[in-house]
Amino acid sequence: MERVARAICQASLVADGYGGSTGDARRELEVRVEVGWSGCAGLARAAIQAMREPTEAISSAGPPRLTEALTYRDMNDLWRAKIDAALTPASTARKR
Repeated sequence: MERVARAICQASLVADGYGGSTGDARRELEVRVEVGWSGCAGLARAAIQAMREPTEAISSAGPPRLTEALTYRDMNDLWRAKIDAALTPASTARKR
């Protein structure tokens, strides 16, 4: 979730005019993201939760023929498990 929050924070800062081509501008952006990403955690969680249910395109993507051991339903369950893992705070995930 932190990765998504950082990406949202950075995109928001860039849209507000931060960042740029100089080293100082890039460093300032990095510092602002480091300080502010946690403020985007709610948006990140909502974005990841919206991805939890696979779309038709996601469900049908992949090899045209699956082995008998892996069905499309298994792929959907795997997708949900991966999204659930992304939503699990890092401190909780390490304890598992």
